[in-house]
Amino acid sequence: MSEDTGIYLYKLLTGALIAQDNLRDRSLQTEIGPSQIGGCRRQVYYQLTEKPVLNETESMAAILGTFIHAGIAEAIKREDPFGDNFLIEQKIDAFGIPAHTDLYIKDRQLVVDWKTTTRKSLRYFPSEQQIMQVQIYAHILKANGEDPKTVSLVTIPRDGKMEEILVHHEPYDPAKAEAGLKWLDEVKEAAKNKEIPSPEKPKHFCAMYCEWYDETGEVGCPSLKRG
Repeated sequence: MSEDTGIYLYKLLTGALIAQDNLRDRSLQTEIGPSQIGGCRRQVYYQLTEKPVLNETESMAAILGTFIHAGIAEAIKREDPFGDNFLIEQKIDAFGIPAHTDLYIKDRQLVVDWKTTTRKSLRYFPSEQQIMQVQIYAHILKANGEDPKTVSLVTIPRDGKMEEILVHHEPYDPAKAEAGLKWLDEVKEAAKNKEIPSPEKPKHFCAMYCEWYDETGEVGCPSLKRG
């Protein structure tokens, strides 16, 4: 294979993946969704104040996660071909928060959120933010007339085996969802008053995932400095 062919295929693949990812509702979304609540306050502050992007963050993990979610959605549809029992990638909103629920199973009153990770990161599952997120999905579904009783997080290791899939489930807890809504209200108040929150994430995280990471700290966020 010539070098020109290699460059062509690289550009073809990456261009197509990024363009497809940019078409998603979540990529175009300007409002704060459940997945951001409980994360980094400064990151959400910058989004709320429409701070220009400073750091490119397209990663294969995020893009592959999107394709895995889409594949799961198509596969799950076969289990409920008439759509009588499953709500899949359902667009809903309440409390001023837009959301897409991965899966809600009506007869089990069960909210499901799929996660993708690596085998190495399985030990961190589930995080408090992930739990808050799925509880907020249940809270929004409740506000839209459903009656969720249980929430579940399912994490899939991209580099693992099926038997390494982990499942966390717990009762729907409105208090946890309300804590998330309060968190967002506090960041919105900070944005209104132009009170920039302190950095909360380490450099390796910010450099990879934050669009407003700025090592100098002159324009954006320099990340959390370790003492």
